[in-house]
Amino acid sequence: MLTTSAERGSNVTMLAFVNAAGGTTPPVFVFPRKKPITQLTKDGADGCLGLVHESGWMTGDNFYASTVRAS
Repeated sequence: MLTTSAERGSNVTMLAFVNAAGGTTPPVFVFPRKKPITQLTKDGADGCLGLVHESGWMTGDNFYASTVRAS
């Protein structure tokens, strides 16, 4: 696993969804920001989702948003 940070001490959380049959959905990224901007995921995988939270950590609301999109 590789951890990449734009600034020292600032990380991005990434969720990957894989089922037992090997099916996947595009990744979900949680950026440490207050407001989302589209440039954060413009070069990402097709269909990836960029969410934001002040801490950059996954929250219940962000998890729900990512699972609704994945279904």
